[in-house]
Amino acid sequence: MSSRRETTESERLLVVKWSIEGKSLREIASLIGVTHGCVQKILQKYKKTGSVANIPGRGRKEILSTTAKRKIIHSVKNDPRESASKLALSMSSTIGEKISDERIRFSESIETPLTLLTGSGTLYDHAQNCRGHYAHHVHHCICHRCFRKWHGVQHSPCLPAHKDSDKFLYHLSCSW
Repeated sequence: MSSRRETTESERLLVVKWSIEGKSLREIASLIGVTHGCVQKILQKYKKTGSVANIPGRGRKEILSTTAKRKIIHSVKNDPRESASKLALSMSSTIGEKISDERIRFSESIETPLTLLTGSGTLYDHAQNCRGHYAHHVHHCICHRCFRKWHGVQHSPCLPAHKDSDKFLYHLSCSW
């Protein structure tokens, strides 16, 4: 058997078709390359719902609402010197939801200067460590960990004077 993977919708339709034609579960399983238990579950789902399509709403739900994200963005823009842990504490009381400082630092759903927060430092501290101009550097530097989510953005390597070259690897050519 191969490693676990989700069966495609066309494979599930074939399972239903062959089951109606009278093939056994084991025959269908060997034809498609899945276990007979998988075939059995596909047929149970088809009998229960009448469909083999994926049910909407699967997967992990978002922790923060769009309103909460906007409040976080607004407070970072107002005071970029505030650390992520202090921001998380104040936002938890404001929003009424528990928010970790890791969530604020590396939130993949918030594509703003929030992604610049690293460790317990602030945006200002990072800019000072890099010996760059604060206003320019904060808006053009992004954490390498968070850079992966930015697609189609032209970038160039950071300046050689950059102290944290392992954490901050790219300057964005666009501005926020």
